[in-house]
Amino acid sequence: MCDSAMMQSISLSLKNKESRLFSIDPKPFNFEVHFFDFDGTLIDTLWIMRDGMKIAFRKLTMISRETQFTAVDEEFYKDIVEKDFASKRVIAILHEFIKYCIENINVTIKGLDQRLFYQYPKAISADAIAAISAELEKIHAPYCLLGTAQKTLIAQSVFRLYMGLYVPATEEIISKSLHLNNYIYPGVIKYLKSINHENSFIISGGSLSRVSRVLEKTELGLMFSDKIYCPQGYERLTEGARYKIDTLKNLIKKTNGSRAIFIDDQAHVIEQASNLGISTLGIIHKEQDVERMLVARPSFIITCNFLAFSNRHFL
Repeated sequence: MCDSAMMQSISLSLKNKESRLFSIDPKPFNFEVHFFDFDGTLIDTLWIMRDGMKIAFRKLTMISRETQFTAVDEEFYKDIVEKDFASKRVIAILHEFIKYCIENINVTIKGLDQRLFYQYPKAISADAIAAISAELEKIHAPYCLLGTAQKTLIAQSVFRLYMGLYVPATEEIISKSLHLNNYIYPGVIKYLKSINHENSFIISGGSLSRVSRVLEKTELGLMFSDKIYCPQGYERLTEGARYKIDTLKNLIKKTNGSRAIFIDDQAHVIEQASNLGISTLGIIHKEQDVERMLVARPSFIITCNFLAFSNRHFL
C-alpha cells in the first residue's frame, strides 16, 4: 500500500474510531521480548496528568497572590494546557506557570520561590538545578539571557512546583480513582496474557511514582512485577525520550533484540527505537498524528487501541 493510500486508510480508521493493524515494514510477527511505553500505549492516563496540572496551577496562583483563582487564570490555563496537551513536556508547562505568575501577579521570582519552599522544603541538589536549567535554556531562549542567580531561582521554583504541588495532586487523583481499569485500552489485557511476562518490560518517560501507583491499582500490575523503568525526581523533567532510548539500548543488550518489539504512541520515540534495529509498533490516537508516525517508519501501526494487534488482524 503506498503512503498516500496508507495515510487515507489510517485516517479513515481513526475517523471511524476503529482499531486497525497496518504492516509498514514487514517483519516476522513472532516476538519473544516486548518493550511497552505506558501512558497512551497501555492505558489512558493523560487525564490524570492534565487534572494534576490544573490543581497545581490553581494552588500556585493562589499562593502567589494569596487570594482566589480568577477567570483570567482559567483562560491562561486553557491556552497552555488544554490545547494539544499530549505533545507538551511537563517541564515546559511548569515553566509557563512560573512565568505567568511573575509577569501577571505581583510576586517576584524570589518571593514565589520562598512560597513554594513551604510546599517542598527539601534541599535541591546542584545537579538537579543544573539539569533543569539546561533544559529550560533549550526550550525558552530568553531564559539564556538571565543571570545565574535568576536561573537558579527559576529552576528551583519549577522543581518545587513539580514536587510540592503537581506530584501530590496526581497522587491524590490516583488514590481517589476507583475505576482505573476502565482506562486500560481495549485489547491490552488480552495481548499481555498471550505473551511471556518474563520478557515484558515497561519503559516510560513518566515518573516512577505515578506509573507504579497506577499499576498497583489496575490489572496491569499483575503483568509486569518489577520490570518497570521510569525516571525519578528531576530526571522526570529533564530526560524525556532520552531516558526511554538509553534504557531500551541497555535492555536490548541483555535480551534477544532480534525478536523484540518496542511499542509507543510518540512518533519521534518510535523513529529512534527503529534506528536501533528492532521491530517497532506505533500507536495512533488522533488524525493529526498520522503523517508524523508514517514518517517515523515503524514496523507496524495500530489505530485507536490494542484490539487489532491482540487479534493479529492486519488490514
